Amino acid sequence: ANFLSEIKLVYREPFICSIARQLTSPAHLCSSLAHAEHENNMATAEDIGKHIALFERELEAVMAFWTAHSHDSKHGGFLHCLTESGEVFDTIKSGWVQGRQVWMYAKLYNTLPTYKTPEILEAAVRGGEFLLQHVKLHNEKRCYYAVTEEGKPLQLQNRPFTELFFIMAMTELYRATGDSKYQEEATAMLSQVIHWIRVDDSGLGRPKLAGSSPSQELGRPLILLNVLNEFCGADETLRKKYAGDLEWCVQAVLNHHDGQWVREHVSPEGNLLPGSAGRLTTPGHAIEAGWFLLQEARARGDVDLQR
Repeated sequence: ANFLSEIKLVYREPFICSIARQLTSPAHLCSSLAHAEHENNMATAEDIGKHIALFERELEAVMAFWTAHSHDSKHGGFLHCLTESGEVFDTIKSGWVQGRQVWMYAKLYNTLPTYKTPEILEAAVRGGEFLLQHVKLHNEKRCYYAVTEEGKPLQLQNRPFTELFFIMAMTELYRATGDSKYQEEATAMLSQVIHWIRVDDSGLGRPKLAGSSPSQELGRPLILLNVLNEFCGADETLRKKYAGDLEWCVQAVLNHHDGQWVREHVSPEGNLLPGSAGRLTTPGHAIEAGWFLLQEARARGDVDLQR
């Protein structure tokens, strides 16, 4: 709420969230916001400077907290059930958090000079090795949803999101270290996840039951679009290789927007579902949908998709 209050002068759909969450440099952020304000005539250079300073303060505070309290120096990985003062109240380790924190550290290391330090890289690598040794199933393209403090399996989910965040972590860790094993892990897992999401998800333990109706949930194409953008980056060869998957994700996400609402569940053709499933909308997913579509629009230079 505080974040949105601070940026209300320039907030237009999720544009500002896209810029802030991409962890771009202040100079790039200033340039991007300046372009937006020129187009929309919504804020001044002084406003932009205030927002940049706000983002920098918030990022510094977030990183100070997590680097001080979340690193598990004994077992590896990250502890994340923390009180406001940083005390651990549960030692369970979520596969989602392990993947996203490795990605965050590696992304910061690769993007912002302030965080290009041996300590940040070491923490990212330790987290990445915890993912490989304990979160990813050995000899399988699956990841545990949750493990113990030591890395013993607790839960295996029948949804592909831990694997998607694993891909993001391995992708950015490869860019930070140059170690090809991380790239190989990301590529192999991406192939599996695309098959689950686009072709057949029965390998996740989701059998097709006689009474169920075909439907598409927003989260799958939404996060896959984000992961594909992170995986491909500015590599045109990769973007061409995955162009069909990127376009499928874009259209699948757009199918959930009926002109007024962003529906969480629609039919495979994008039509409204009857009952409670068709009525569900998740504001956070709506914001992410705009963010990831804008990210893809910028990569393509696609003005129509940006609108």
